[in-house]
Amino acid sequence: MPRKYSKFAFAPSVCLLMITVACSPDTPAAPTPATPPVSSVTTLKVTAPSPIAPADGESLNVVTPTMQITEATGQFVSKSFAYEFELQNASGSVVASSTVNSTSLTVTTGLAMDSVYRWRARAVDSGGVGPWSATRSFKTLSLPGCINGVLADARTYFFYLINRRQGDPAADWVDVMRNSGIPAGYPPGVVPGGGAPYYGLSQQITGAGVYRGRLFLPTATRDALGYYSRYVDFLSGSGSSARWAWNEDGSGPAYAPRACP
Repeated sequence: MPRKYSKFAFAPSVCLLMITVACSPDTPAAPTPATPPVSSVTTLKVTAPSPIAPADGESLNVVTPTMQITEATGQFVSKSFAYEFELQNASGSVVASSTVNSTSLTVTTGLAMDSVYRWRARAVDSGGVGPWSATRSFKTLSLPGCINGVLADARTYFFYLINRRQGDPAADWVDVMRNSGIPAGYPPGVVPGGGAPYYGLSQQITGAGVYRGRLFLPTATRDALGYYSRYVDFLSGSGSSARWAWNEDGSGPAYAPRACP
């Protein structure tokens, strides 16, 4: 099932000066500010920085974007400034902000998948703050494996779901699969419906509760034994030398992806 994050964190490329966050249960407590500006009123005689990346309206392949701006320029003095980055949800409510000695800032955790966020930035120093940049938006990563509204890439979704990568050690695979929530395979003649959990994916578990290391993908036609499934062996090797793999049956019926996310 899709997972969403609820906590926000920023990772500046250089030392953090100050963090402030919106007052909501979904944002972390802020550390003691170091050198905050003396006023939130626009008082600095500087230009507004210009957003560089992400591009406005860009759909990203991550949930940890890096926001980048140009430097602000002082009207009467040449100096470097710190920059406050502000992150908003799609409706414009502030969800987090951070002031750093850098023209870029990375969100390390906390953004929901397949969601639109807005952001802007401004120069700050001990004398006050400059004007805000233009506001830009981006859309975060959709459900991994979800392409054009269907779970076309079951392999990507599976490894995302179990939080493993193909080729990783898999000595603990039984525990991983037991904790994954993926149900046991469907009986012969049963087609996993559109609302089936985990988009119709299932796994081989015997009546005695023994895990067999095989995943089943839903299909629209029956295999030779009457099952609406296409199997994938997700292990190579055994015991302590086992590795996560993806060995898909090439002779069975074609995988029929379900709608997502």
